[in-house]
Parts: sequence; C-alpha cells; structure tokens
Amino acid sequence: MDFINQFQKMDFTLTANLPPETLIVDIGMGEGDFVKHCLDIGASVVYGFEERDDLFITAENKLADYGKRVKIYKQRICRSDLFDNQDATRFDFIVSHLPRIDMLKISVGKDVYPILLTSKHLDKIGSIMGTTCEPTRHSILPTTSSEERVGQLHHPKMRDLKKYLEINGFNVDVVKEKKMFFAWKNGGIPFFK
Repeated sequence: MDFINQFQKMDFTLTANLPPETLIVDIGMGEGDFVKHCLDIGASVVYGFEERDDLFITAENKLADYGKRVKIYKQRICRSDLFDNQDATRFDFIVSHLPRIDMLKISVGKDVYPILLTSKHLDKIGSIMGTTCEPTRHSILPTTSSEERVGQLHHPKMRDLKKYLEINGFNVDVVKEKKMFFAWKNGGIPFFK
C-alpha cells in the first residue's frame, strides 16, 4: 500500500517538517516510500522492517543515499507474546531497545492487531498509523479483559484495538473506507486532517 498516496486521498498529512530528533519505525515498509518521505521531511532516524526479499531489495536501493539516518532490516515482526518463534522478532523486543518511537507506521495485514494488542511498551510510542484488516482464525488472542473469561480465545477486531489504544492514552481515528487508522497521544507527532 502506498501510504503517501493514501494520505493525500484522505487529506491526512504529516507535519511539514519533523523535529530533527524524530525517530520513526516502519513495520512492513514495502519498497521504502514512507521511510524516504519521513527522511525527506526531517526525521533523524528511521528504522524499517520488511520480510519480503523483493520489497526489501527495492527499499535498500532506494534508501542507500541516506546513510546512517536509515536502518533497515529484512525481518518479520511478530506479536510480543510469542517467545518460541525463531523466524520473527517480537515487536516489544524492538521497542525495548529504542529510547522512544515518535511515530510507528505498521502495515502487516492480519498481524497488525495482534502485534499492537500484545505490546506492553505502548507508553514509548507517540503516534501510530496502520492498516486495518480483520484478522483470520490464525491470529486469535487470549482475552485479558476482566469482563470476559481470561484465557478464552477470540479474534481481535478494530474495536478491540481502538479500545486498547485508548486505554493506553491514544486518541484514535479509524478511516474505514480506506482501511487505515491513526492514533496519537498529546505531544505525539500530529496528523492533520
């Protein structure tokens, strides 16, 4: 998905110039267009993760001139409650090794909800934008709500993620027709609509 074109179609934009110390993480960076855009408007460092070989190689070539300002990895990112997955890196492992994340862009299909819903480090994130995709039966999560039976498995939906993000201090705007959501805390990088 081309986030730059999606932004323009929805009249969402990033601030014109990012503060020089801005740190951004892009999970599911595709060909690197969003990473490049963030670097061009002032982000000091952007971390990008992409699991597909062809997309990673394209991003690597596209971003080669940015030097130490860009750190990209050919790596799949998974939910934080999976400790035995040797083919992927847990999201919270990444977050715990960074001082903060001013903005997180996440576009990994059905894995978006489980990745965010199992994170214990959302307090280190200022803003999130991501894709909405109702998960399949393979992305079930144990419930943790006191209103539901703890340990019961369920398929997370956008309403579950929205509630979880709001509990963690985010304002959330879901753009259903574009299958995207935007979440930000006071003081986070704003999205202007």
